[in-house]
Amino acid sequence: MLLVPEIKPYKDTRPVRAMTEQEIQEKLYGRKVNVLSGVHPQLAQAKTRIADLEGALREHEARERGLETRMEALEQEKREFAKKAARAERERDRLDRRLEELAAQAPEREPRKQPAADLAQGAWKKLKSSLARLKKPTATQ
Repeated sequence: MLLVPEIKPYKDTRPVRAMTEQEIQEKLYGRKVNVLSGVHPQLAQAKTRIADLEGALREHEARERGLETRMEALEQEKREFAKKAARAERERDRLDRRLEELAAQAPEREPRKQPAADLAQGAWKKLKSSLARLKKPTATQ
């Protein structure tokens, strides 16, 4: 038995010059061809993959630029904080010196008594005032 390929009648009777490149490719290869490549589906897939990778690379670079910008902002904030800390340190030193100057100018006071001595002295005063009240003659006596 002899195998004969099936011959399909052409529906499109236009001359080849009137067809687009894609239509010619479809007639030659018998399948749709991606418009991007105009040659072969695998080449079209490769070009699409390259375009996807380039897009991902652009996104990555944009993200990286954003991170660099954020790092610069953090470094600027760190420098500002260091300036504020130095200013606060200078102000504290200035106030410490001023306190020492005022302490040197103030007249010397007697040292503060111990709390127990203060309590004993307060108790003695209360006792004396209580005795004085007891000794006072009252109008009823």
